[in-house]
Amino acid sequence: MLIDAHCHLSFKDYLPEEIPVILERAKAQGVERFINIGAGDGFEGNLRAIKLASQDASIYATVGIHPHDAHMVTPEMVSQIEKLLEHKKVVALGEIGLDFHYRHSPENVQEEIFDQFLELAKKRNKPVMIHDRSAEDKTFQHLKKSGIQGNRIMIHCFTGSESLAKTYLDYGCTLSFTGIITFKKSEELRQVVGFTPLNQLLVETDSPYLTPEPFRGKRNEPAHVRLVAEAVARIKGISFEEVANQTSRHAADFFGFSL
Repeated sequence: MLIDAHCHLSFKDYLPEEIPVILERAKAQGVERFINIGAGDGFEGNLRAIKLASQDASIYATVGIHPHDAHMVTPEMVSQIEKLLEHKKVVALGEIGLDFHYRHSPENVQEEIFDQFLELAKKRNKPVMIHDRSAEDKTFQHLKKSGIQGNRIMIHCFTGSESLAKTYLDYGCTLSFTGIITFKKSEELRQVVGFTPLNQLLVETDSPYLTPEPFRGKRNEPAHVRLVAEAVARIKGISFEEVANQTSRHAADFFGFSL
């Protein structure tokens, strides 16, 4: 089986009536579980993610506020996120982190809100799903300062350097890879995949974005996580079945559900 460790099924890119068909296409490719992300669409995205997870046993949800939206976070919103973490289908806090590439929110505001959410994750004993883009080692500094153990940290859509990857791996973090590893210009990233242990590696689509080859340019969906897993297998020179089994087992352990 396969698990899509990060997808945005609640985004408006998908019509509600499409979801059953999208899930069936994914299950036909062996994808049995879906981690649906609440962050990325303001606060309301969290409610939609939980609603969808409540309607289908194969879907789990995360809640949080994307760093792009850090400027909109209030103390009341943090309290609301904390309450949502109590829902039985919510398996992680995220995606949270830093994005100094687009800077939709000021850097200092992103860092302040990131620290607040990391404290909340510790308080509620939830794993964290991290967005880290163009923040150099700032994201890792905040993670280390928080005291959250590495085995409770997933770096979503890792695209950083080999040295940054080794920093995260040495700390015990999990790196999650998307269809970007299939792109022709991603040779350095494929080298990172090559040395990342399977017990610290997850596969994801980040649907509806980052569609892997040969479907690049089209809307992504969870069925394509199989293409990511197949790319991992080619890079590592191991069987697809080994990648599927080990990443699924690791995802279940990380997020705390049974296979």
